[in-house]
Amino acid sequence: MGFRMAFDVVDLIWSAMHDNELYGPSDLANSLEQPIETVTRVLEFLKKYKFADQVTRREMLFRKTAAAVGPGDALRVLHALLEDACVSDAGQVVSVSKINRHPRHFLDVRLGNRIVRSKDAN
Repeated sequence: MGFRMAFDVVDLIWSAMHDNELYGPSDLANSLEQPIETVTRVLEFLKKYKFADQVTRREMLFRKTAAAVGPGDALRVLHALLEDACVSDAGQVVSVSKINRHPRHFLDVRLGNRIVRSKDAN
């Protein structure tokens, strides 16, 4: 599945889920006319990254969490970071891997900004 298609499918499934409602993969697959395998993978992605909770262990029932930002928006931010990863301007992040090597840098994902902490701040 291509990156653009992944955006579309995640947004489609996320938008179909209403707050405080329970959803199973087959229900979403039928109502959205998507393959159940795709819906299951998206629901597992949403669960892994805390955009949805699996409410029972016995059945695959999911509920949308009250996330500050939707998964489609988060994917767009990550995609933009990856596109900008090769920027060599000294004022910007040169590569995503450099974030891990320089712990004084971190990203505010909600705003998409790079923030630099002072050396003495924790």
